[in-house]
Amino acid sequence: MRNNISKYLLVVLSVGMCQQGFAWMINVQNKTKGQVRVDVTLAATNEQRNQIVEAGANATIDTAGWCTSWVATVGTSGTLMNKSTAWQQPPATGFGISCRSFKLNIEETASNNIVQNME
Repeated sequence: MRNNISKYLLVVLSVGMCQQGFAWMINVQNKTKGQVRVDVTLAATNEQRNQIVEAGANATIDTAGWCTSWVATVGTSGTLMNKSTAWQQPPATGFGISCRSFKLNIEETASNNIVQNME
């Protein structure tokens, strides 16, 4: 049993070290009429990355090879000002975190709320 746990830990550590060689990105598409801030939490470090995305623009958030655990969007201008999504988990690859690149689409509802969809 102890040998199996050691092997498992070795695999987890190896994967974690190899992750640093990957350039995982979050490709953001802001389809709203207002500026938004995308907040991303990196799983291993609990560090938060923030990116301002102008209305109708695309942006890329570099996770530096770290897995992503949570994503939220906050409006920073116009009718979206201070409106936000709940923290949502991105498409998971295991253990409730996302260890890959993914796309984040941000849209505005008719009642000026923010909706984020990840794929």
